[in-house]
Amino acid sequence: MWKKRKVEHKPAHGHVKHHTAHPQVPLERGKHINTESELVHIILKWIVQARATFLIGLSLIVVYFISLSFSPELRKSLIFTRESLLSLNFVPMVSSWFLHADLVHLSGNILFLFIFGRIAERKYGFFRFLLIYFTSAIISDIISGLIFGQGGIGASGAIAGVVAAAVIVNPFYLTYLFFGLPIPVLFIGWVALFSDITGIISPIRGDNVGHIAHLAGFFGISLIIYLTGKQDIQIKRGFAINIATFIVLFILYFLLPDNPFRGVFY
Repeated sequence: MWKKRKVEHKPAHGHVKHHTAHPQVPLERGKHINTESELVHIILKWIVQARATFLIGLSLIVVYFISLSFSPELRKSLIFTRESLLSLNFVPMVSSWFLHADLVHLSGNILFLFIFGRIAERKYGFFRFLLIYFTSAIISDIISGLIFGQGGIGASGAIAGVVAAAVIVNPFYLTYLFFGLPIPVLFIGWVALFSDITGIISPIRGDNVGHIAHLAGFFGISLIIYLTGKQDIQIKRGFAINIATFIVLFILYFLLPDNPFRGVFY
């Protein structure tokens, strides 16, 4: 889960290969590669098609390793807090979007960015994708900081908005990055959201995940996309699918005997 602290090979007809020096490696949408040159071609094609996603991911990785050399005092000054927002010191707000607590924290965010970023960027393009990403980061910090008094570090508030954009524009896009199984991104996105809802209703001692920031980024960008794209049939359909998915999952979740809502609403 995210945290704030993601050449189609067609054998010739009638011919069966009994041996190959390069085992096939499954990629998304069931594609396979047989040679190193094909792998390089696919990677370069992916970078060209998702330049913003790639550049953001690269910047997160670079900043993480640079931050390992920071002194405790410098690192503390770059962490977003409610006080820094109230004093109009926006440096911690921006710097916190690129800082991560550890490699696990960073890896989870990179994985979600990799899965959902390409989908959103294909729909919106380079500049509008960046606008979605940083708008979500701002919304998540304002809501979590001003209203709930929470701070923190990590790119997950921004990535939550990217997740929202992706599951709205292409909810049934299949990713194979989890155990090689074809899973719709809609399912992954809403499982992550329900984990945040659970984390708020039944908090775990020592849980440093910014659940409020995630939900603020996701629902904030969802609302913006709907209001600015009401004439887009794809967005209207995706929005309706997400609302229906939320209702169904909530009902199923509510019926679980040990769900966190038990004792809250009934």
